[in-house]
Parts: sequence; C-alpha cells; structure tokens
Amino acid sequence: MNLETIGIIAAIIALGSLILHRARCRRDSVEQSVSEPTSGQLNEHEVNTTVGTTLQTTPRTETPNLTVERLAAVTLSENMGQVIHAANLINQKKIDRAIRLLESLDDDDLGTRTITAPDGSVTVFEDRKAVGMKHLHLAIAYRKKKIINRSDHHWRKAIEYDHPTGMAYEKLAISLSKQGRLDEAIAVCEALIRHPTIPEAGSYLTKKDMMLRRDKLRERRARGSKHA
Repeated sequence: MNLETIGIIAAIIALGSLILHRARCRRDSVEQSVSEPTSGQLNEHEVNTTVGTTLQTTPRTETPNLTVERLAAVTLSENMGQVIHAANLINQKKIDRAIRLLESLDDDDLGTRTITAPDGSVTVFEDRKAVGMKHLHLAIAYRKKKIINRSDHHWRKAIEYDHPTGMAYEKLAISLSKQGRLDEAIAVCEALIRHPTIPEAGSYLTKKDMMLRRDKLRERRARGSKHA
C-alpha cells in the first residue's frame, strides 16, 4: 500500500472519527424538542445543541430550516472534503495542485466555524482534525517533492493538531532517523507511545509497532550508526 493510499484512508478514518464525535455530542447534550409553531413563534426556552466545543452561544427564538448542529456538520464536512480532494490530487501525482489547495486553507478557518441562526444568535464550533489532515497531506506532498524540511514541518503540525491515526508520528520518526537524528526520532516514538488515545482507535499501526521502532532506533544509537 503506497503512502498516498494510506493518506486517503487516514482522511476517511478522520472523517469517520469526526462523525462519531458529533454523535457522542448529540447523545450527551441536553436537548428539548420543540414542535412546529402555528404562529411562527417558538418557546423562548429552546435548548441549544452543540457540536465539538461550543465557545460562545446566545439564545434562539425561532427554528432555522436546519438546526445549528446540522449546519455546523455541513460546513465542517465541506472543509474536510477539500482536504480529501487534495489527497486525491496527490494520488493522481498532481502534487503542485494539491500543495496550492492545501496551502490556501487557513488553519483557523478550517478548524473553526461560526454559524449564525436566522434570529441572529451565533455559535462557534471548533474541531482540530481537519487541520491535522491538512498538514498530514502537505507533509506527504512535500515528501514526494523531496523537500524534507517542509515535510518534517507539516508532520509536526499534524501531530500538534491531533491527527488521529498516528501516521504523522511514524513518518516523522522515519524521516528523522534517515537524517541520523536518532534522539529526536526516539522522542517522537515515545510521544506516540505515551499518547492516551492515539493510535488505539481506527489506526493502521499500534503502539507496539512504535515500541519496536523505538527499540531498533535505540540499538542503532548504541552502535553509533547513522545508517538507515
């Protein structure tokens, strides 16, 4: 399985994780059903629902055609769709186009959506996974172009934004080890091993895999070898 295919699979996994996250939020949030009004007015005590992390909200007095939650899901899915499109461009060897698309996506805009309901109430939603996926695919693209410093930068950004499969940790560790930067590579492996959730859910590698990689790197370091 090539790196581009793995990246696309990782994007699908992340999107699935995002959907499951929203499902949990819906389950755990306090909801109040409101029937369709005959006079066009709603109960003033309608309860807001949330997706991701609700940073700010104001009361609503009427029901939009789509709930705020569904609107946020649509906009976040569209943004993730742009990242997946870039992944497909990489798979088609259209590397420069993929880089231009991904670099055009602002991290703040990609990970944060502001939804304004018809009554003027505003809800801000935050989700980091789309941003992590952006940087993951930028790392893949720059690696294909053999621009290693840029690739390593985006592996690190994917880690910073909680890319959920552990791929960024593994690829960064491999890159650093090929450069003879064994201490840094070992530190990356250990960071993944210590992570409380990655890559246990839906990952293509396990913490045992990274333990084995770390131990091999330690052996190389002990021998004083700088060869892959």
